[in-house]
Amino acid sequence: MLKYLLYLFIILLPSHFSSQNRNFFNTGTVKLGKSVEKLPLHFINDLPFVEVIIGGKAYNFLFDTGAPTIISSAIYKELGLESIFESEVGDSQNKVQKQTFTFVPEISIGNLSFKNVGAIVIDLTQPEFKCLEVDGLIGSNQMALLFWKINYLENSMLVSKDLKLLTNNNDYSTIHLNQTDRKYLL
Repeated sequence: MLKYLLYLFIILLPSHFSSQNRNFFNTGTVKLGKSVEKLPLHFINDLPFVEVIIGGKAYNFLFDTGAPTIISSAIYKELGLESIFESEVGDSQNKVQKQTFTFVPEISIGNLSFKNVGAIVIDLTQPEFKCLEVDGLIGSNQMALLFWKINYLENSMLVSKDLKLLTNNNDYSTIHLNQTDRKYLL
């Protein structure tokens, strides 16, 4: 069941991407308190989660490099966010639904402040998601604004706008998170 959920999250990506959709995910800015920030990471059922603050309220978001940023329909309604456009989105069971795309004014993680991040609004109260108690996903479009170094032993992440500040040698791997080069499955 857990593997099914993970696959579902990974493929929950917009399918028929027009240039409007691609440009939508290339938005947002981030402000750091220091040049390198250390963020806590916690695991639930072996999946990485971070606590985010949106509109002054704490939420539990899955840290997912394989999907765009997602917020729950509950957060969308609570904040009174505006629909930018709608597009069909499909899942691993070939179920296609029209989903709302919106901009989240601010998402804070520790001392990071992400502004105007593009997100897909999804009903996360469905049984496939409810067991994880997830409120959203920090996705690749949001991660692409920074460099991330994950320390699984310490349950933490270091983030910076400068890769050199996160490495002290050449023994590292990089994953490019460029939204314009992706082929989406939804």
